[in-house]
Amino acid sequence: MPLLSPTISASVDEGLIQKTPLGECIQLPVDYFLEHVLPPLHPQMDPRKMVDILKTRGNKSQRAITTHGRWRGFARNPAESLRDESHVFKYLADVVQAIAKVAGVDDADPTVRFQNNPHGGSDYDLRDDNSLPDAYLHLHNTLNDTVNWMDIAVPGEYRKVSSHVDLQCVSFRINLLSLQPDLNLNQNVRNISWSICTSLRKDPRRRFTYGYSIENTDMRLWYCDRYRIVTAVPFNFMFEHESVVRFLASLIYARPDQLGWDPSIKLSRDDPDNFQYDITVTTKDGEKIIYRTLELLSDLAVNSVVGKGTRIWKVTRLEDGRISGKTAVLKDSWVDKDQPREGDTFHELRDATMPAENHKILMDALLTVENYGDVIIDPGRDAAYPDRTIQLPSSPIPKCATSDSPKWSVGKHKIHHRVVFKEVCTPLRQLRPFRNIFKILGEACIVLKVLHQAGWVHRDISSANILVDSTGHVKLIDLEYAKKIDDESRREMRVGTARFMSVELDHRYYRYRPSPVISPAPKAPPFDTFSTSRTPTPERIPTPSSSTSTPPREGPSPEPEPPFRYNPIHDFESLWWVTTFFVFQMEAALKSTAVLSAQSRPPHLQEQRLCAQRLCYDRDERYFVMSNGDTFIKNVYTLHRSIRPIGGRLETWRAKIIRAYRKAEQTRIPDATLAMQDLHDEFAKDLFRIFDMLAGKTIMTEESWITNEPVVADPPQETSLKRKRGVQDEHRDEPEAEGSADPARSRKKARKTRLVVVLDGPAARTRARTRAKAR
Repeated sequence: MPLLSPTISASVDEGLIQKTPLGECIQLPVDYFLEHVLPPLHPQMDPRKMVDILKTRGNKSQRAITTHGRWRGFARNPAESLRDESHVFKYLADVVQAIAKVAGVDDADPTVRFQNNPHGGSDYDLRDDNSLPDAYLHLHNTLNDTVNWMDIAVPGEYRKVSSHVDLQCVSFRINLLSLQPDLNLNQNVRNISWSICTSLRKDPRRRFTYGYSIENTDMRLWYCDRYRIVTAVPFNFMFEHESVVRFLASLIYARPDQLGWDPSIKLSRDDPDNFQYDITVTTKDGEKIIYRTLELLSDLAVNSVVGKGTRIWKVTRLEDGRISGKTAVLKDSWVDKDQPREGDTFHELRDATMPAENHKILMDALLTVENYGDVIIDPGRDAAYPDRTIQLPSSPIPKCATSDSPKWSVGKHKIHHRVVFKEVCTPLRQLRPFRNIFKILGEACIVLKVLHQAGWVHRDISSANILVDSTGHVKLIDLEYAKKIDDESRREMRVGTARFMSVELDHRYYRYRPSPVISPAPKAPPFDTFSTSRTPTPERIPTPSSSTSTPPREGPSPEPEPPFRYNPIHDFESLWWVTTFFVFQMEAALKSTAVLSAQSRPPHLQEQRLCAQRLCYDRDERYFVMSNGDTFIKNVYTLHRSIRPIGGRLETWRAKIIRAYRKAEQTRIPDATLAMQDLHDEFAKDLFRIFDMLAGKTIMTEESWITNEPVVADPPQETSLKRKRGVQDEHRDEPEAEGSADPARSRKKARKTRLVVVLDGPAARTRARTRAKAR
């Protein structure tokens, strides 16, 4: 089951905000939702006339709306029935069928039809990837009546009993360790949230989706895209017939693109194990180029409903319907409407003025853009339009909450965008042997130096945005948020990947400003003037001199604090966090001759793993790390002894980064250029030293203990006692194979280890080696 996104932009008027498992959503009046959010009604439809027909057509015993004003099949409210939900709400199928019959549309056939889940919907906690909602509108051309998520247009969820829980009181808390939702959440809201999320996650063709939920007689309508979630105020579906008719009629005859499907993506192979799509990329010049997917490379971003929803495929170009044979990478995502496109940024950097050597370094490290453009939805009939998230009218809406103004319209609308790169690369996390990661990070540091010298910042340095090409060199990707350092035309946003984001950027203020100078307080009269042995009288209290009675001159008022701006040190700190992430992934660096068994794991592994998790996900922990060296040192102590010197070096660099911040922020507008002098080169050298230091070592990670247990032959016999002592000392903390422990040595008191912070390199000599060298 996917992790539902817990948050969305909070810049909307609180009076109109409601909370759901998908995040915060906008609650609108029903009439407003029907008019501005749903697809337009077919011109031949009139909901009011349709309701009249449903009340009068046929015999009284067959009319869809009974003489009691109820839908046929619902003689009593669902909450009063003793039957289960699947039986109580099965009559909705008759309601939808009756509405379709009276629609009076002559020139179009229904696009979707209604079906109850034949197996009955399961509760939220019991659902998995094979589960379907309680009911759904699905495509009319579904083969053999076998419905899956690729066919479902509109999910629906039922509950017989109303929860009486207002959405505004509902919370959705996520525990970073267990990733479990709050069990007190409204069950029906959780179910429809799950269905909406699953619909957008399962099918790459889905741009948005509608939904509905019913609790007893309360019906609520839903809409969700990659920008926002919209819901309607609940209404009584049993008696408010016109709203029900308007909702269902607009969906039954809507075009597939109006229901959320993307006609520029066509399913070419319907294989559950490997769906294949033909995707059209429309360039800025209007040229349409079709690519066929070969392999899905990444879709982690789709688990969060609101966001970029990025999917990345390995593709090949189709020419005249035939595969060209050349492979490329296609990135499909929803980008901020007013942000420059990644392809434009690439071309701007390519044409930037810089030394030839720097230009070559930068171009070699960037992916080559083959094609790019915003997605154009073309349903035919000359009705093509750009694919954007919903934009509600800016005029005031009818009030449904305690709000004075419709501030909900403020926010970042998104537009659907595709870009194709020529190179197919390997993610940094998948690079093996593990030591090569630090070589690539060293190359990334050099690329960052060139980028910063060119006057640009990346703004989203993360492990996912550093790749390795086929020649084994670094590729820096995701230029969507890259911008010139001095560009003030765009409002600074909190962008980047949370776990690698600069702490200063995360909190959006300059943390390392020098303390303000406080003027000394004026001197008080001598204490003996007010001696307690005498009663103070007006005559005995000294009169202030003329110099003290003159009011102080008012100095110039301090300049206002400049708005917070992103600078190169923030990129540099993000690279430090990426390095820290990979260092804490290493759980031991063993000699290649070490013999390991399934039980030979170092002690305190769980403590290290918890520290690694806190450094990634705990915002407070990350704040303290960049505030106090002792906090990070405590984390370094949890590392295996063979890794600890590298952790000590990271502490040295943490201190250097803070010194750079303090130096830069002495001026009103931070001057990062002078503060970062030589830092890039020095950090790159240290990363290359780590790469060299790990040569010939077997790097153990959490995964390798389980899936890649190394099997090594017995080491050759050593005759030199000095050599034996050196090896024993170097691997003092390393686990030994079962049955190989020396009982005599095991009774010795363990030596306490002390963290060595290396100032001139990542390697640290043990005391045994130092004594051996002295001898």
